[in-house]
Amino acid sequence: MVRSQRFYIVIPAYQPGDELIGLVEVLLSYGRNDYRILVVDDGSGTRYRPVFEHLARSLKVTVLTHRQNGGKGAALKTAFRHLIERKNTTPVVTADADGQHAPHDIIRVFEDAIENPQALILGCRAMAGVKIPWFSRLGNYWSVRIFKSLTGKTISDIQTGLRGIPASYLELLVDFPQNDFDFESAMLLDNAMNNRFPVREIIIDTIYAKKHRSHFRPLRDSFRILRSMKHQNIKKQPLKKHD
Repeated sequence: MVRSQRFYIVIPAYQPGDELIGLVEVLLSYGRNDYRILVVDDGSGTRYRPVFEHLARSLKVTVLTHRQNGGKGAALKTAFRHLIERKNTTPVVTADADGQHAPHDIIRVFEDAIENPQALILGCRAMAGVKIPWFSRLGNYWSVRIFKSLTGKTISDIQTGLRGIPASYLELLVDFPQNDFDFESAMLLDNAMNNRFPVREIIIDTIYAKKHRSHFRPLRDSFRILRSMKHQNIKKQPLKKHD
């Protein structure tokens, strides 16, 4: 189905493997006319330039480039600013570049975001009965507990990067001080403590494979997220209204 509005799937990438090209190819095969893909090269360097050139030239993907690595949060904010400048008014889907989000799950979140444009959609990994590295399970366990203690609300997967974000949230998100993986937990805390948008969880496939190259450092980054959540000072800020 060809949609009259323009929708975006945003993928931040740092030194990606071939799985990024494969992911984009599959997403485009699902619905090239339904959405556009925006990739942010977060300072990957000259060695990875062919990957991004292929995305831009052969697959007609918009690629934004950081000269230096700024972190996942910084890459997402660069994409959001790009969309704000272009007067984007539709929900934005974010997905990871490391192959841990199945293309069909990205599309499920995309479709749900379209149906619920004023909700924050989370693609949450199924934890029960799935073989997950102990450090990932432990990090998510504690982040869920801390999140509930701070907000009184429960989210099953605090660290998920697969999200559908309302367009009206972008102008506030680009002002967040967090620039790394803690940007995503800050988003959930801000949303919960300011009662901005209802949260919808979609259970997605849990993919952990050695071939997938993730730059999430489980122990170090989980600790950073937990520390950020415990010490974060969330201020009441109104959403900016669009004309």
